[in-house]
Amino acid sequence: GYTFGGALATPAGLAATGQGRWHLAGRLRQDVGSATLSARGLLATRTDGNDSADYHDLALTLGGGERWRWQLAAATGGHQAPAATSHQALLAADLAGDTGLVLPTASQPIRLALGAELRRLRLGGARIIARDLHATARVPLLQDRPAVESLELDLGLRQSWLAGRSEQLWHVAGRWEFFPGLALRGQVARGIDDLATTSGTARSLGLFLSPAFVPGFVASIDWRRQAAGPARIAAVDVAALWRGRLGSATQLTI
Repeated sequence: GYTFGGALATPAGLAATGQGRWHLAGRLRQDVGSATLSARGLLATRTDGNDSADYHDLALTLGGGERWRWQLAAATGGHQAPAATSHQALLAADLAGDTGLVLPTASQPIRLALGAELRRLRLGGARIIARDLHATARVPLLQDRPAVESLELDLGLRQSWLAGRSEQLWHVAGRWEFFPGLALRGQVARGIDDLATTSGTARSLGLFLSPAFVPGFVASIDWRRQAAGPARIAAVDVAALWRGRLGSATQLTI
């Protein structure tokens, strides 16, 4: 594909500019025995007057399994421009599945997910290497009981090595659906903010609504509080969505 745009000169003195962008993109999906190979690629160049920037995004994944699903992934991406250059490379391996262990008070098994990740980020002359080992468990505690449609616990542990520092990160989350389509959820977590070197603790508590008597309606309200070093953040997030049909061929989303 190729696109071109810009601004024209006006009596007010706006200088004429020209912008152009070409890109080449593709996707691949192929069965390899019992596994599936997927790939994507994007190469692009953007010009703005005399300035230009190059972009690339390439990824390859191989996965398979039935009860236990596994996946290997490799990706690289970034951009190169006169003012700034960035590049990131990623290697990851994941394994997830049902353990077959069911608590006496539940009807669904405990589910585990394990993974490892290696990222290398270059921003200008700075280089950051991040390594992670992580494990999560989803544990159904109570199901199909009076006032407890479902009560689940989600536990996570991550060992991270970032910018020469070792951090042990964790989260504990729960979801209590006490009536179909009406649930409370909460989480306490300690994590690192997006390749920064400052870790913090976050807490959240929320209400989720999806009543059966209002088809297509979903709403949530979440209170969250986060501390990262000297910074303190408190926020309330409210979201609502309704999707329905107006006739046989028209759908409305609000």
